[in-house]
Amino acid sequence: MNSSVSILCNPHASGWDRCRDDLERSASERGHRLVKLDPDDKWLDQIRDTPPQRLCIFGGDGTLSKVVQKLDLEKMLDRFELGLIPGGTGNDFARSIGMHGLPWQDAYATATEQPATPIDLIDIQNGSAHLIINAATAGFGGLISGEVSSADKQRWGSMAYWITAVTHLTSLPKYSLELTFQDDTHAKFEVFGLAIASGRYVGGGFPVAPEATVNDGLLDVTVVPVMPVSELLAAGVDTTFGWYHESGRIATFTARWVRVESTPPLPYSLDGETEKSDGVEFSIRPAAMRVACHAEAVGVQSPGAFQTATQSP
Repeated sequence: MNSSVSILCNPHASGWDRCRDDLERSASERGHRLVKLDPDDKWLDQIRDTPPQRLCIFGGDGTLSKVVQKLDLEKMLDRFELGLIPGGTGNDFARSIGMHGLPWQDAYATATEQPATPIDLIDIQNGSAHLIINAATAGFGGLISGEVSSADKQRWGSMAYWITAVTHLTSLPKYSLELTFQDDTHAKFEVFGLAIASGRYVGGGFPVAPEATVNDGLLDVTVVPVMPVSELLAAGVDTTFGWYHESGRIATFTARWVRVESTPPLPYSLDGETEKSDGVEFSIRPAAMRVACHAEAVGVQSPGAFQTATQSP
């Protein structure tokens, strides 16, 4: 058995039944160990004493996020390279690192064999500490994160997330928002929504931060101001096709640190986990984990090429 690679499997992932046979066959052919993730975290005992060089997670973004959080809590994150074999529903982080939609053999080979790239994480403080891999969405993003149906995803594609928000417009709360950045500059908005991201996508492929890269050492902040329904729909189209700079409907910033204060408290979706808060601090943790990324991933730049934080309203 090749003890340098272990496959951590989420048997509750949406793709488990569809991919289980392929997963077991691929692991057997290469001598990789299969380890089932469990609620009691007994999987940690299987990797603690004789750790593999690489842990490949089969599941969705939420599965990867929980594994990363647990490894970080156990002070074990820097001991492993990570890979992701997408088996979830949205697979948004997987899209950024080029793993979504690959043929099975390509996905498995990339996750287990591709050289790892240093990737950023997002630290969150709001009375308690959180760690996420992809994005925090707030306002309508926090409210509708679990409401985008499979049928809508098939019908509308990457726009399904935004269209779901537009259909809720008459009941969408408005929030008074103040952003404070690391250089103590401030920006105030009346908003429907907000995203703080390292990855590009949320909601099953919607490019909430179209220019984000997961290893640039920056948070990408997207602000959705209050606007009429026609403008909100157009803003989604602008973002999907990369026209948002020209239209000016959406405000975007990049930063290493940002504090978000809101009235009333914003509902958040933190890598899919819901929470509500009136004051949250976000900071980037550069090169915090090493992940196998596809060579043609759109959301990854050369390792170590960290940019200076800028703001672009």
